[in-house]
Amino acid sequence: MKWIDFHTHQYEENADVISIRNFAQQFFVEAANLDGYGSAGLHPYWLDESVLEMQMTQLTMLSQQPNMLLIGECGLDKTIEIPLDFQKEVFERQVLLAETVGKPVVIHCVKAFNEVVALKKKLNPAVPWVIHGFNNNAHVLKTLIDNDLYISIGSALLRSNSNASKWIRHVPMERLFLETDAKPIPIKTVYAFAAEQLNISQTHLRQQIYQNFLTIRNVAAEVREMMFAENEDLAYL
Repeated sequence: MKWIDFHTHQYEENADVISIRNFAQQFFVEAANLDGYGSAGLHPYWLDESVLEMQMTQLTMLSQQPNMLLIGECGLDKTIEIPLDFQKEVFERQVLLAETVGKPVVIHCVKAFNEVVALKKKLNPAVPWVIHGFNNNAHVLKTLIDNDLYISIGSALLRSNSNASKWIRHVPMERLFLETDAKPIPIKTVYAFAAEQLNISQTHLRQQIYQNFLTIRNVAAEVREMMFAENEDLAYL
């Protein structure tokens, strides 16, 4: 049973670990030659309307690679200067791509949880959505769980006073993922802190998260098969 690093910006050289490396738009060329597993998406930080169509074409091609397991990170961020309406437009297009190719969506969200939930209700996606790097309060967590989102938590768990540490026990085990994101730490360290907070063994936690990963991939695969059945023009994907 392998350890899943759900979202990372580095590769861990360990046969026991499945590292899902994230590639934002400026790294799409590197992603096309990925040896391992990855996710690709247009990060709101670097959205540029002048090259959007080219980047969406690149992302569509990347999404067809079997080893590109997730779409994203994509999402909404209210702390940057990119207009929120434009962020929403690009996010929606990536969600629709994820629906077409049948792959889960990994979401970057900063101070825009209400908007993400509103878009989920509007779009009613069939593929799973996962909030990455969660480190927010109990009210936000409950809203996300109530709206069927998955939660991925990272190095914030290493700080005992963080929201992630305080509220991880309130994440249903079947909705939980763990990640390293951009932190140069082993994913097993994150699992160790999470297991301690949850008062369970690391073996149990590893098995559960591995099962969660199989679950979201199976759900996404069912969506993909349904899309193929409804539209033969998608057969090239």
